[in-house]
Amino acid sequence: MSKTVLTLLLVLLTSCISGQNSSTTSKFNFDLERSAASAALPDGWFIWGSDFKLTVDTVVKHSGRQSVRIEPSGTYKPGTFGCLATSFPAVYKGSQIELRAWMKLENVSEGPAGLLLRIDGQSGILQFDNMQNKNIRGTADWVLYSVKLPNHPAAVRINIGGMLSGKGKLWVDDFEVLVDGVPLEKAEKVPEKIFGADADHAGGHRGA
Repeated sequence: MSKTVLTLLLVLLTSCISGQNSSTTSKFNFDLERSAASAALPDGWFIWGSDFKLTVDTVVKHSGRQSVRIEPSGTYKPGTFGCLATSFPAVYKGSQIELRAWMKLENVSEGPAGLLLRIDGQSGILQFDNMQNKNIRGTADWVLYSVKLPNHPAAVRINIGGMLSGKGKLWVDDFEVLVDGVPLEKAEKVPEKIFGADADHAGGHRGA
């Protein structure tokens, strides 16, 4: 094989690998796969709630290398919850926001588990659903759950997460956000919708 042909093949292979990586790796880290060596949680994710511990689990996962496990940090205290959360600016066109994620439950009782979707405006919460009315409890293998909310015109921040508000254990993995059925990475943005620094960080300072 000539050096010219070999070089062309290597270039093509590199292009294919780069294309695969760019199509499967999301800047939002919704699959929870990216984690800094010293970080307790996947990149871009944080904890809401109190008296619960969140742990990266490399044994129990829906896909990839890891998921996140949520459980009480000690004796369960009624009225408390633990939530793996992340947030991003609400700069997307469309009438509906949908959150999907896979959840696995083990002996969940005295408080349900669910996905959290919250849309914030400049002065507070505009739309909110944490699936508490679904009363998801017990033990179950991986199931894909979904929650939807209208996309509010005054929205500045979208917050998503998976939460446990009772005893037992909850694993969450492979989140996905869609705007009118289109994955967030491909959803059309509103160019003129620009927020200040305060709005960009609002999601990390309010509880669920």
